[in-house]
Amino acid sequence: MNYCGIDLHSNNSMVTVIDETDRIVAERRLPNDLTKILDFLAPWKEGLAGVVVESTFNWYWLVDGLQATGFHPLEAALLKDAVVLKLARKVKMRRCADYMSAFPRSTPSRVRVRQADRWYEHEITSPVGDVGNAMSWQQTEEKYRDLTSRASSSTRAQTERVIHACVALAFDLDRPANEFIRELR
Repeated sequence: MNYCGIDLHSNNSMVTVIDETDRIVAERRLPNDLTKILDFLAPWKEGLAGVVVESTFNWYWLVDGLQATGFHPLEAALLKDAVVLKLARKVKMRRCADYMSAFPRSTPSRVRVRQADRWYEHEITSPVGDVGNAMSWQQTEEKYRDLTSRASSSTRAQTERVIHACVALAFDLDRPANEFIRELR
């Protein structure tokens, strides 16, 4: 079974076909021409479980063309399904871990300190908040509150809502994302 994702841009589309193990079977940037996209997908048509089209506008011609030729684009209404959202979160978490492994484990930071009449420079290889020296939730919360302590009362209120939503998200991954968004407003 294969799956296809199309990222539709204004003048081209990035078309990717993956298998059940998330291995990329085929990937190509194509002009926004239905026949070229269909020709590219033709070898996988029989084993293709579905096609997801990501676009902000101007998607109808592609979805209509895919449906007319026997492909099965994912309906946007399915994205509101709690099971689909939960699965998407898991995929996102896995992908984040994949991307993070490409970056260095430590990022050196230079700190300049003035002592009497001289400047001293120190290199810190694992500052608080770095991947190897992650901040605790309490440290993050204190830093966030400290950064907004001199801000307006509406900004401080927004800060408290963000902290509350983050705590809720961290401890209740089964809640739909739109509930957290409502808490931020």
